[in-house]
This record gives sequence, structure tokens and C-alpha cells, in this order.
Amino acid sequence: MQEPLALFFSVNRPLVFFGYGLAFFSMGLAVALQWRGQSQFPLARNLWLLSGFGLLHGLAEWGYVFVPIQVGYLGRSALLYLQETHTVITALSFAFLLAFGLRLSSQYLSTTSFWSRFFKWLPFLVMLFWYVNFITFRLLVFGNDLEGWFDASDIWSRYLMAFPGSILTALGLHWQAQEFQLLGYPRVPANFRWAALVFSLYAVVSGLVVPEASFFPASLVNHGAFFALFRVPVQIFRAFCGLTVAFFVIRGMEIFDLENRRRLEETERRQAMLLERVKVGRDLHDGLLQDIYGLSLRLEHVAALLENSPARAREEINSILKNLAGMVKSLRHYIVGLHPDNWNNPDALENSLNDLAAEFRAAGMTVDLYLQPSLANSMKREVAQELWQIAREALSNVRKHALATRVEICLRSEGEAILFYVRDNGIGFSPGREENRGHQGLANMRSRATHLGTELELRTAPGRGTEIRLLLPARSTPACSQ
Repeated sequence: MQEPLALFFSVNRPLVFFGYGLAFFSMGLAVALQWRGQSQFPLARNLWLLSGFGLLHGLAEWGYVFVPIQVGYLGRSALLYLQETHTVITALSFAFLLAFGLRLSSQYLSTTSFWSRFFKWLPFLVMLFWYVNFITFRLLVFGNDLEGWFDASDIWSRYLMAFPGSILTALGLHWQAQEFQLLGYPRVPANFRWAALVFSLYAVVSGLVVPEASFFPASLVNHGAFFALFRVPVQIFRAFCGLTVAFFVIRGMEIFDLENRRRLEETERRQAMLLERVKVGRDLHDGLLQDIYGLSLRLEHVAALLENSPARAREEINSILKNLAGMVKSLRHYIVGLHPDNWNNPDALENSLNDLAAEFRAAGMTVDLYLQPSLANSMKREVAQELWQIAREALSNVRKHALATRVEICLRSEGEAILFYVRDNGIGFSPGREENRGHQGLANMRSRATHLGTELELRTAPGRGTEIRLLLPARSTPACSQ
């Protein structure tokens, strides 16, 4: 009387082989669709081999279902051709597995270029050796014993390629999982560790447990001995390995989405750094560099005064020292403004504008602030930083060029938008002529306004002061964007 599982397998043998084949075929197809040749990982560069193994082995297992069906419909020669093709496809699938395991594991071994090339060609040489023996067995050994011929060919394909290929694949996947762990990818290493463990089991049940034969080890470790020990056909274990390998490998393909996401984040980070460098360079150009250039000209003048008018030279030096102290203070204020923690408080913009106004008031300028608290205290951080830089640039221009005595800085609602302006009572200028001269300060302020999603409006004329205006969209404050 047959064991229940043995009876189940005997009755449902086509279903077991179909599920077994479907698992490997699905894995091969999923790997082919997820393959990323441009990935940095050794796994990605060799996945096409694992995909080839899955697709071919799935077809080979389906052959155990479909080839016997043709017995009643095909002639002896056609059926023999199908059985030969099925045996070759099975061996070829194991050759793909051996190639994948060799290439993946060799990436983590210190090998010379010779051995790297050798490992690359070894699966092809083993497959060629197997195929020569496949033909030779038929002609010289088995003759008309076709069943013995097919069994011997299947046995040697498993010994030569399936067993070492599965072991090497398990090692390669384990080492690749360790690399993923070191690189900080979540969840993914566990999937590949489980896949490595299942491939180790697959090496035994598919690479060592073979049809019974007269030679060792097939005479000792074979289908019959396995069933006598576990009371379960080995094909059930192979089907289990196929299903679990497919599950963990398909889940592990998530690594490529995570890698692409990390690359995108890195690209965005570098772009942000580049923009920040441009922004800092722009700020230094309009502030510190121009002030330094002005001081250098004044120092040249002092050098000329030292011989003829030492008293005036000392006065000029004292004035230069005061300006240097102001430059140091301005630079310190700018560096503090760059620190992101200083802009996390709700009242950061109001405090920063007050500090800026106090700095220019100390230089003798009247600066009036008109800030609508509900706006100033709810402004988005990046918007607040840009407005502060625009106000700083505008006040710097007023001090250097406008000969003004009073400046107004205003932030208030204007209908559905937000109005921000800096207005002075200075001498003004002709906008077209000033911009044609390449005034970098105005260009920088326009660039900041564009970054905020608006345009900078310049209102000025000779003798009528200057006003810069921005109408910001309502989304500039979190409250307005809700």
C-alpha cells in the first residue's frame, strides 16, 4: 500500500511538475523584467543568467508533463527527438545556473584576470563536455537502452552543473546580502539570505538526489533512497525549493527600486549643493567682494597720502578699520543666516529683518519695518530666507549708491497675494542704463524672485528714490496652502 504523499504525487504528478516549472519560469520572467544592467551591484550584471536558468528550467519541468502526452500521437523518432531536446534543455538550464553562481561568487574573491576569464568560460566548457558525453553514451554505452541513456545524461548534468551551480549561487547571494547590509538597504538582505539557504537545499535535492544507477554515488543517493528515508518523493522538495526561491528572489528585486531612489536623492542633493554654492557666490559677490575691492582702492589712496599728508592718511586708515569691523559683523550675520537651525523658529523672518534693520540703523540710516505678524511668522523657511537676502541686498545697495536717509521694509497681504517691498528716498537711477551696466545685485534679486515663483518689479527714476516689489503667491505660507 502506497504512502499518502506518494499516492498523491502519483495521481497528481503532472500538477506537481507544472507548479514546479511555473515557479521557476515566473522567477526567470520577473528577473528579466527587473534586470538593471547599469546597476553598481555584481548581482545585477549577472541576473540575465539567473533569468535564463529560471526560464529554461521551467520549460524543462513542463516537459515532464507535456512530453508523455505525445506518446499516443507522435511516432517513435519524433518522440525520441522531444526527449533528447528535453534532456538538453534541462542540462542547459543547469549550465546557466553554474555560470550565474561562478560569476556572482567570483566577484567577491581575489582572483587574477586569468581566473576571471576562466570562470567566465568554464560553464560553456562543462556544457560542451556534457554534450559530447551525451552523444557518446548513446553510441558506445547504452545503444537501444534509451531510458538508461536519458537517466545517465540527467544524472551527470546534475552532478557536473546543478550541484556546484547551486552551491556557488548560494555563496554569491549570501555575500551579496552582506554587501546590501553594509550599504544600509533595509529588508533586502534577508530576502537574499533566505534565497541562498533555499539554493543550498536545492543543491542537495536537485544536484545529488538523482535516478538510481549502477555507479556511485547514484547507487547510494537516489530517488528510491530519498523516499525510503523521508517517505516523500524528492520532486515535492524540488517544487518547494522552486516556489520559495521564486518568492525570495522576486522580493529581492526591490533592491533596484531602492538603488534608483537613492541615486535620485543623491542627484537632488548634489543639485541642491550646486545651487547653494551659486547662491553663496552670488551673495559674496554683491556684498563682501565689492566691499573688499572698495577698501583696496582706498588703501591705494592711503599709500599715496602717507608721504604728503600723514594726518589725512591716519583718518582714512581709521575709517577703513571701521568699515572692516562692519564687514566682519556683516559676514558673521550672513554666516549665522546660512545655518538652517536659525530659520526653524516661526518668528525667524521677523527677528532676522529686525537684526538687519538694527545693523543699518547703527550706520546712521533710518529703517522702518512694517511687518504683518500673521504673515511674517507663518512664512515657509525657504521663502523667508530668500526675502531676508533680498532685503539685505537692497539695503546694501541703498547704503552704497542711493544716498538715502530713510528706508521702508514692508510685508503685508495684497488681495489674494502677499506684498513685499523695500523703498528708499534716495537719488534713484535709470533702470535700463543701470542694468545694461551689468549691476549684479539687481540680477541676483531677480533670480531670487524667480526662485520664489514671482517677478521682481523695480520702480525708480533719477531723483525719485527706488522701490523693489514682489507679489508672492499665497502658497508661500503654510497657512495659505492648506
